[in-house]
Amino acid sequence: MKNIKKKVILWSLVLSVFMTMLYCIYNLCKPTSQYKTFLKGKPIWSSYFSNNSQFISVGYENGLVQVYDTLENMLFESRDSKAEILFSLFSFNDSLLLTANMDSTVSIYSMSKKKLEKKYRFSFPVHTAMFLKNSYDFAVCGPDSNIRIINYNFDSISKTFRENSPVNFFWFSERNKFLVTACENGNISFWDLSLNSLFKRLYLTDAVKCVYISEDNKMFVACGKNGFVKVFDFDTKNLIHNYRGNGNKTVYVSMINKENTLLASSNESGQLLIYKIGSIDPIFKKKIHNGFFTLHFNTSGSKLITGSVDGTYKIWDTRTWKVLKN
Repeated sequence: MKNIKKKVILWSLVLSVFMTMLYCIYNLCKPTSQYKTFLKGKPIWSSYFSNNSQFISVGYENGLVQVYDTLENMLFESRDSKAEILFSLFSFNDSLLLTANMDSTVSIYSMSKKKLEKKYRFSFPVHTAMFLKNSYDFAVCGPDSNIRIINYNFDSISKTFRENSPVNFFWFSERNKFLVTACENGNISFWDLSLNSLFKRLYLTDAVKCVYISEDNKMFVACGKNGFVKVFDFDTKNLIHNYRGNGNKTVYVSMINKENTLLASSNESGQLLIYKIGSIDPIFKKKIHNGFFTLHFNTSGSKLITGSVDGTYKIWDTRTWKVLKN
């Protein structure tokens, strides 16, 4: 009887120690604040605000997609994929979430039902994917330099635009009048979607990694190899501003806020550069990540999200350029 009591006490102590260790590990591993950083140990390739700024989506190299509700400060949805997530972004009304994976698939999730609505499989790795403006139709491109527009209702390719160089990124103008592509050979192409033809092409000397059109369609920014960041008039296609501060570091992402007052850029060394539109030197320059990172302004322009290959993302206050805390 005494031996049984001793064994019970011993196992109780072992269980108590084990539970204490689990609790300590949990507190060490859990994120302290979703606004500061969230570390998964895997590179982040995509970070976007929803159009109403309530949600953020983060896509990881290990196939994990996470959606956070910023109003409730809690995890809204988490999904696992089997392949690297290159894009995870919302539809125009935030009812759908699109994920583009390196396993040649694009998945569409319903935000309200919290389940998979549709899954598309292509014959190529999807490098870039984007919803059209005010539409559930979306476009994809891969290493073959073709941009395909997918009709969401009929699950079919409605249009194909063939570039003469690998496409690094693309964007749609208001009312989907133009598809604008950023190409590795330095070209920026303007495709007329109604005529299904090339409207105009600009020729830059360095590879264009990203192109972004301002909300009012008055200007667009292009950035790329050797540190260039240029802003053009959208109608005339004339160069307005040529920004500096990156040296010869490749700039992968640039974006203009809604008011056309600020331009944000990220370069390969992990630096965030903020410019006032019209001023060629940055008003804010800081190394914020260890390596490449994505960035995206929320709709009001009051916040900026950055997600990096170092496995962290941060949300910034664009008035103070400090990381927000919970």
